[in-house]
Amino acid sequence: MVSSAGGKDKLQAALDAAVVRAASERSADVPVIQLGVFSNLANAQAVAGRFTELGRATATPITVGGKTMQSVRLVLADRSMSGQDAVESVRAAGLSGAYLVTR
Repeated sequence: MVSSAGGKDKLQAALDAAVVRAASERSADVPVIQLGVFSNLANAQAVAGRFTELGRATATPITVGGKTMQSVRLVLADRSMSGQDAVESVRAAGLSGAYLVTR
């Protein structure tokens, strides 16, 4: 619990920044790469951690055939890099099934 007005201001600023970041990542011109789907959370997190230099990688729980899996996606930070170039970089790093997500 935040007890000071200054602490509340910092928390609000952090929340505002997160909302702005999330909104910009949802923009249609920001490439998103599907890195993979994993049954093991640790494996999903390890893969996500390998590509942080390219952008923000997240592991999101999904249900496949009644089982909880982790979908790992990468939102590119460098807008000068094309989505296809990023996919090729990811594939060259060993994730041959990576693909560009279309919306």
